[in-house]
Amino acid sequence: NTSRADPAAVTATDGLWSADKSTYLGAWHAHIEAVLQDSDLVEICDHARAEPRKAVLEEQPWSAEPAPAPPARSEARQAIAEQRVQVREALARRRAVVSSEPRDGPCRHVELRLDEARLARIEADVKRRFAEKSTPAMPLRETRLREMAAAGILAFLRGNELFDKGDPLSALAYYEAAAAEPPLQPFIHLNRGNAYHALWRPTEAAACYEACLDENPPLKEQQRHVHSLALLNLGTVREAEGELQRAMQLYSAALALNPRCHLAAKRRGHLHMNNAERLKAAGVAAAVPPQHEMALNQFARALEVDWQLPSVFRAGGVPLRLETRTGAHGYDIFHLSANMAYLEGGGADQAAASRG
Repeated sequence: NTSRADPAAVTATDGLWSADKSTYLGAWHAHIEAVLQDSDLVEICDHARAEPRKAVLEEQPWSAEPAPAPPARSEARQAIAEQRVQVREALARRRAVVSSEPRDGPCRHVELRLDEARLARIEADVKRRFAEKSTPAMPLRETRLREMAAAGILAFLRGNELFDKGDPLSALAYYEAAAAEPPLQPFIHLNRGNAYHALWRPTEAAACYEACLDENPPLKEQQRHVHSLALLNLGTVREAEGELQRAMQLYSAALALNPRCHLAAKRRGHLHMNNAERLKAAGVAAAVPPQHEMALNQFARALEVDWQLPSVFRAGGVPLRLETRTGAHGYDIFHLSANMAYLEGGGADQAAASRG
């Protein structure tokens, strides 16, 4: 309220906005001080602030209503009994409605009755089948054992079982016995080399892979395929030994014989990536991009192969399925398995044809 200010002070501020700003602000500061020193104005302001403060101080504190007392034990029992009576009455009304519905209507209530005799027969049949499969004296059906013995693959299957269970040393003994079977001779060296590879005996593993190369000269399509598998596995041994140039040559030879040898393309890509790392560490930065480009080309080539499709060889009358395993140092290698349905027929002519 400027009506209580000094008129001379207000008049003194006229026209100061165009003059020095500090002088103008100083005049208004003096004007505000004069207003604050007015005793009447201060008393009015104090009274305005004191009224709400007094109302707050005189306000009664809030108090919650007392909680009701818990019901007595007899009352609680009576309430529970009343609820049970209501539930029984509701169930009785439901039974009355169900019994009054027509049986031949769209909604039929069928009473479930279990045939105890039939359940007993099913249980006895399940026990008989389980006992037939789990008897220690005969873990397989006799007919299946005769088929495997006639095909000469019992030792081969047992060796594969031990190899997959992580016992390559015991698997070697069965592979040695399986090598005496003529139909398996061209293929058994590959799995024997894998067992030595798992034990990390590179000299013996390389000798087995080279024996597989000798048994499968690249003359026919199946022989070229098996030849490429042995080259790939031998290349992993050389790569683990540090002979990277020799490994690259073996991978290239495997791809030349079998363009669908996806593991060879994958290993070549890894070799190019390793070469790029070594060149970068040596300070030859200009040679790194070409190595990366060749690695990507090899990886793309491996991805173009439908490796998940089954690949089967014929060893006489026995089909051998191509699979992959992880050897020493984490390298993927090719492995042969005979865990497929036995094909009837075959004999000396088919065995000779598979070897030829």
